[in-house]
Amino acid sequence: MFFRKVVTRRHGRAYTYLKLIENYREDGKIKQRVIANLGNIERFSPERVQALIAGLARIYDGAMLENEVTEAAQFDDHLIDHEVIRGLWRGLGLADLARAAIRDRDGLETFLIEAAILHEVLHPKGNHSLSACYASTVPELKGQDVSAVHFHHALTRFSRASSPVEVLLLDRLHGAGLIMDTETIVLKLISSDFTGFQCTLSPSGLLYEVRPYHHPIELAVVSSSNGLPLSCRVGFTPFSGQDIVNLVAEVNTNLHPAHCIVSDVRRRCTNELDELPLEYLATVSASWFAEVPINLDDVWNGRDVTAMCGRWVKSMDTRQARYIACYNPAPDAVTDHIVDEYVDHAIYELERLRGSVQKGRIRRRRTVLRRLTDILKRHQALSYFEYDLGSGSDIRLDFDLNLESMERDKTLRRTRVFKTNLFDVPVQKVVELFQHTKRVEANLELIRDHTKIPIVPSLTDSLHSIDFIAGQTLVHVLGETLRRLEDQYGPRILERLER
Repeated sequence: MFFRKVVTRRHGRAYTYLKLIENYREDGKIKQRVIANLGNIERFSPERVQALIAGLARIYDGAMLENEVTEAAQFDDHLIDHEVIRGLWRGLGLADLARAAIRDRDGLETFLIEAAILHEVLHPKGNHSLSACYASTVPELKGQDVSAVHFHHALTRFSRASSPVEVLLLDRLHGAGLIMDTETIVLKLISSDFTGFQCTLSPSGLLYEVRPYHHPIELAVVSSSNGLPLSCRVGFTPFSGQDIVNLVAEVNTNLHPAHCIVSDVRRRCTNELDELPLEYLATVSASWFAEVPINLDDVWNGRDVTAMCGRWVKSMDTRQARYIACYNPAPDAVTDHIVDEYVDHAIYELERLRGSVQKGRIRRRRTVLRRLTDILKRHQALSYFEYDLGSGSDIRLDFDLNLESMERDKTLRRTRVFKTNLFDVPVQKVVELFQHTKRVEANLELIRDHTKIPIVPSLTDSLHSIDFIAGQTLVHVLGETLRRLEDQYGPRILERLER
């Protein structure tokens, strides 16, 4: 599916139309047909064009993905209790809070937020849009004429609820005995990516194609000490030192903890937390391991270490900070499987490339090198292989695994080094604090736009707004919280809330 811009001339005037085109196959040939004509787009504002495009995309998704949605819902229902999630949403008071935060008079947008939460829990990686399956998750929306634009407006307004949500969740979960320690709050700084959709204009200027785009964002996720996410803040640009101080002040005002610990696991390496008046727990990237005042060879070989939390741990205090090195000695570490999967996928594609070279389909050494490099980069395996492309007219592809490089990378992936100023906190508690909150980091590395509204960059000044992305991110965070509560306690969680 794509959009085509058509320019016609009549009586000396130019008229521009936007048509929705679909590819289909007939008698073995690919043909095109017009699904809908948006009319003369010059008469509409950019916002109206966006709404029309989103509405037509919803119709298309509903027709083409109906079977996929039904099958996915049936599959996911075996894993997650749909009614328990709905009960948590209402039992925790989130429905009433959402209605107050977005100032929803008739209750429709509150149901839309609930549908977005359920969609995130049941289909976190689904390809179907919210507007294609909302009625199957929230019965109150059956018969309602809801488009992706309605979801867009509701999610944008829901971004206002970050502070009220964290206050409500901490109070309700503590009252139900699900959070015991309210004196310690963790503010986790995470590097993430937002995936949205945009209509890109072809070089000819006549076609609009709907394609995903990625925008780097940073998240500040407020979590309890046992790792339950409470809310989040979003930044389009990296959080500065003053931004972090302001975030901590806001959390202290809302939740009144004795300790608000900043846990920094962002991709970029920074030492600015040393200079800020706050408690912090940061991870040291592997590229800076040489600067750590701990002999990591001792840690990797189990010399002079302490076993805790399933790790070999060694700490070292300096005048400026405490360093803690942790190594996972388990024979079947998950991080090892990640490296093995990268290698397996790379080998599969390299074998296919070698077959093409042997059959003479690729005759230029430069082409072989380019494709080989693309494969290894795509699977993050560039340092795991050694290869030979032959010499002179003898063009071939031979490759071997660099086992030493693989083992070194596996060792580094098993290793975590922390830098903190929590001198008075026992080392084991620091390690446990990070272990409890690391799942938040893993599940929020990618924020998907489930509305699938394609923006038109040529008609707007920017991509999706920060408020819309913040609303989507808050939905992801709450979905993670409800999913974990349902997974850990099952239906009995509702009884605990009623007490």
